[in-house]
Amino acid sequence: MPQTMSRIASAALALALAAASTPLAAKPATDGMERAKPSGARHAETTRAAPATGASRHAQPLYTFEDQPLTIEPALAPPESKLVVPPKHGTLLTGSAPMVYVPYPDFHGEDRMAFSTGLETVELVVKVVAVNDPPRFTPGSGASHLAPDQMVHVVPGWATGISAGPDGEAIAQGLWFGTEAVADPDGVLAWLEVDKEGTLSYALTGRAGVARWSVRAYDDGGVEYGGSSASDAHEIAIGVDLTADLAIRIVALELPPELGQPRSYQLVVRNLGKAVASGARVVDVPAEGGTGLSWRCSSFGGASCPKVLVGHGAVDTGVDLPDGGMVVFTVDGATTLGGDGSHSAFVEPPSYLEDPDLSNNEASE
Repeated sequence: MPQTMSRIASAALALALAAASTPLAAKPATDGMERAKPSGARHAETTRAAPATGASRHAQPLYTFEDQPLTIEPALAPPESKLVVPPKHGTLLTGSAPMVYVPYPDFHGEDRMAFSTGLETVELVVKVVAVNDPPRFTPGSGASHLAPDQMVHVVPGWATGISAGPDGEAIAQGLWFGTEAVADPDGVLAWLEVDKEGTLSYALTGRAGVARWSVRAYDDGGVEYGGSSASDAHEIAIGVDLTADLAIRIVALELPPELGQPRSYQLVVRNLGKAVASGARVVDVPAEGGTGLSWRCSSFGGASCPKVLVGHGAVDTGVDLPDGGMVVFTVDGATTLGGDGSHSAFVEPPSYLEDPDLSNNEASE
């Protein structure tokens, strides 16, 4: 019996020493015991911690593409939340749920905003992925030559405003021009090209007629995510040994009314020969103070009015006039409120042909 008690005592001592040498396990934060108070919290409940007013939460980044709006789910930005940090590189549409983020045109990169629900502040990061914008340029006009030749003709600065896109793209990307024949039934041009500085060069073959080519700008930004690496096509016409005598006159349809009263008149535009004038420009310059203009177009002798046959405001449009063709613009409702009372109109030949008589290209009353 004494030996048995001795063994029990030894075992108890060993257990006590083992317990003393083992660290106490950390108590979970939700066991009701005291815990560190979060920043902004006023007190801690004895049974459950109070929610942290003013705490910040970083949501996962959101992604959209350049120039594409992004819908923000209500879970991230509830309708009752308050925008406390507005985006710097876009607009947030908050008029309806869900909210929509619209990046500024051509912006790509990272934008930030924050919402407060009263209990927490949710910080959102929007990453706008770059999409290649098409290159752009402003083309010059066509050219006319009175006599055929077989020379190379150079026009410096024919293309202006050349850019691969917005500033960030323009710096990093290469740019070049491509050309393609559209119509050259008489074989007027041997070739046509535009260099990266915008200089136009072309070689005539010695034949008369008109050649139409298209010019596009290209960059190496790629087409990923719906991007574009080509500009719109611009057409250029080169004419050789082409002349057309265009003429315009103003015809009053009634006696001049008193000031402030409506009136009607016609612009009669003709091609007296001999080449076809495609894209001749007709411009009406009403008297100072003239208002309330509307017009309609009629064509004769194979001529073509603009695609829109009826318009408002002063006439300023292109027409096609074959040899002997005519268009008539009837202008109604013009009123003169005062001023010098002068009224004029003119027709401008397309750039690929010569007009031998410019005295009848303008009319006045």
